[in-house]
Amino acid sequence: MRMRWMGACFLVLLVGFAGCRSRMATPPGVAPVDTTTRLRDKIDISLQDWLKLPRPEQAKLAEEWTVTVGKQREAARGNPQSVQLLPGLRPPAVSVVFTEATFSKEAGFSLPPYVKDGQKDAGVALHLARFGDREAALKLAEDTDKDLLAKIDSFRSDRDYPLEWTRLVGLVLESAQLKLASGESDGATELVQLHRQLRGVLDAKVAEGPLGAVLLPRGRQALTLAAVEWRKPRWNKVALAGDIEVAVAEWGKLPDSRPGLTAGDKQAEVSRLFGAAVEGRAVVAHTPSTAQRAIDLLALPLPSEGVTDVLAFLDGKQTLTELLVLYRAKIHALFPEPRQLALPLVERDYTSQSPTASPGLSRQTWTGGETNYDVALLTRGKAGGAVVRVSKAGSSTPTASFSRDPRDFGAVSLHRSFEQNRLSVALEQAGDSLEIKDKDRLARIQQPASKQPLASAVLQRQTQVDLLEKLILRWPTDQNSDALSRLAVPLWAAYGPARLDSAEEPNGGQFLLTWEDGNTRLRLALPFDDQTPALVAEDSRGPSALKARGEAVAQSDRRERQERLAAGKPQTRLARFVRLPAQGIESLALGMTGDQVQAALPESRSIRVQKLPDGLNVLFLNEPFPSATHWPRQLFVRFGSEGRAVEVRVRYQEGPHAPGRGSPGLLETLKAKPNGAPETLPTTWAGLWGELPAQKRPVLYRWRDDTTCLTYQKDSGGSEVTLRDCPPEQPTGVQLPPLLFCSRGVDHCVLGDALDEVRKHWQVTNPLLAANEAEVLVPPAKSPYDAVLVWYENDKVSRVIARHREPKTLKPQEIGAALQKAWAADIDHLGFLRRQDGPLGQVLQAYSWNDDRTRVRVFAQETAAGLRLFTEWRTWPIPARTLAVADDKLSK
Repeated sequence: MRMRWMGACFLVLLVGFAGCRSRMATPPGVAPVDTTTRLRDKIDISLQDWLKLPRPEQAKLAEEWTVTVGKQREAARGNPQSVQLLPGLRPPAVSVVFTEATFSKEAGFSLPPYVKDGQKDAGVALHLARFGDREAALKLAEDTDKDLLAKIDSFRSDRDYPLEWTRLVGLVLESAQLKLASGESDGATELVQLHRQLRGVLDAKVAEGPLGAVLLPRGRQALTLAAVEWRKPRWNKVALAGDIEVAVAEWGKLPDSRPGLTAGDKQAEVSRLFGAAVEGRAVVAHTPSTAQRAIDLLALPLPSEGVTDVLAFLDGKQTLTELLVLYRAKIHALFPEPRQLALPLVERDYTSQSPTASPGLSRQTWTGGETNYDVALLTRGKAGGAVVRVSKAGSSTPTASFSRDPRDFGAVSLHRSFEQNRLSVALEQAGDSLEIKDKDRLARIQQPASKQPLASAVLQRQTQVDLLEKLILRWPTDQNSDALSRLAVPLWAAYGPARLDSAEEPNGGQFLLTWEDGNTRLRLALPFDDQTPALVAEDSRGPSALKARGEAVAQSDRRERQERLAAGKPQTRLARFVRLPAQGIESLALGMTGDQVQAALPESRSIRVQKLPDGLNVLFLNEPFPSATHWPRQLFVRFGSEGRAVEVRVRYQEGPHAPGRGSPGLLETLKAKPNGAPETLPTTWAGLWGELPAQKRPVLYRWRDDTTCLTYQKDSGGSEVTLRDCPPEQPTGVQLPPLLFCSRGVDHCVLGDALDEVRKHWQVTNPLLAANEAEVLVPPAKSPYDAVLVWYENDKVSRVIARHREPKTLKPQEIGAALQKAWAADIDHLGFLRRQDGPLGQVLQAYSWNDDRTRVRVFAQETAAGLRLFTEWRTWPIPARTLAVADDKLSK
């Protein structure tokens, strides 16, 4: 007995030791192989029994399960450690018939919040019919809508499936997935058994339709992932994993999801489903209620939670092209990857492309049946959470479909010149970049997101061309939060589908929505950080199109002006008269007759009036007040074909008093309201003093409205202000010949005379040439000149220098008086002095004058015979380095 007892003890110890060795040999984190945990054959839920319940009881059960699922979801999201088996599954809430519904005793079935008791609704009725609830569908349909009734009848099956039952089944399936994700094997059992029950409860037609498409795939992906996970050493539930694999293999064919709308559906069908009218190129669900309706009735295999907006895009034929579903900001905190947000697509085994990523943007595309689902998850910022584009399989990238002119923003337009846009909204500003912040002016800039007032607008000019290069519209920084909903949705509605990208830039990253056709690009930039969102509108054709753009813009400006004139509403902010009170002229206006102009001129010894071929030349001889910052010196009035004044020019002396506070200069006076800032033009005085020492660079500014053009031109010698009439056919001012009042040479040798005629008159047969290649002419004794030099270009006189006949040579101290005398002798053909120069080479001092074609210069030059006075006449512009110097041969 003792030996048997000892042997038994030894055996027990040996077995115990072996068991200890076995446990000790199991590595940390590896569970013993579990061959006992299996799927159960039964569950306490009977979908068949639930189907027999009255609707009120089904609705009550759905309410209870709604609470249960809500707690499960809250626990899983609030305590991620509790989700032990499938932490990455994160099953989203998916609308099954309705996202939410409350039983209505009056209606006899559950209603979503967007349908009121007693209300008929064709869109909801058709939706219920598609999901097997014919009874409820008929109650929401109008008896007279035969087309709708026929469609409802087309979904008739062997039995009805009340929406309350369908919603209940969807909740139970979601509950089971949440259990499974937490590692409860009962969750797997429930998913398998519920699916098997559904296969028996749903008749063949319903199983192949929308109801089968929304219920039968549920849980399949979760089970597939769970089987893989439970086979891992951490769990080692190999028997359970094997049961699941068998169940998944027997899952059966999954029906293709059939959304409530597909590409090609007519506008009427889209509007009926959305319960909304068309906005531009889209039907938009933009409020919580309309968004919930759209996501319910579309029945897309997408999550319903977090949806903020749904858009249905239409083409030019008013048929559906694609859908867009937007999710709230930070949705990536719940679904960090596109595949988690797109779990219903994964459950259906839709074909997937490899995921891609750019700054702040993760995206992946699934294709199922005839539909693409492009899921873009926004992982940075607060502009939005996700964008899902639902389009026809094989469709290209989003293409803009403008329902409004993308170049026209009301007060600002890419169709107009930069200058016309400036006059419209930034009259007081000058330069190539203009910023508008005034609320009233910003309100005149029309943009689709009109409910969100702009913070500023920037107009940028195309370099060296009168074109608007780009318009930048900026909203306040706080509009960047939920900007997809606030700003992008109205832009989508107006411009159609857009391309979504992202970019990391030195000043921060941003999401970019781009609409583009062959001519125009619109880009909405939504920064990741709390910065200003902006829409940039620009021409997309590049430098090669500048010429064509310029021609089109000029034509557009002319057309708009003609339309204003024809309507009797021209833009008229510029005064059409000049006032020169110090000269006794109270008002001299465009449109006056010759007699009226003469009457406006005072009779004064300080005024000299000379007639011109087409007007009057008025010289003012009175001296300026010491306090004057500018003083009129010469006035020109020119008349058009009807004998009325069409141009008034005033030449000013700038000074003698320097402009300052309280004493504005001439340019500042012209810039005052209502004129505003001028546009800068290339000066017409360029080359007037080309060969002389550079002084102050000339400038030319212009103001315009529909009837009047005002210009200001200035150089170191003074300034000229011109007021010109703008007839309907001449928007930049009436076209007049050049103003000519200066003398152009000596008798029978003036600028423009033919070489043959000059030589004939002067009886030149053997021309005498000076060293500077000028031809020397000898005037008659009665001439005020004793020698003349003449140059020719193309056999025409182009330059003349004449030496004044003097009884003796000048002394240096007499130069000033001699110049003044020469000026006074021909003042009517010289006008007010334009420029004075001191010593330059052999020239000691010079006076200069000009009109639009001629420059006259009187100068004193040291010659071999002494100091002499000369006058030069030239057409201008004057090439540089052609200084007016007489040849020494004239002194011999």
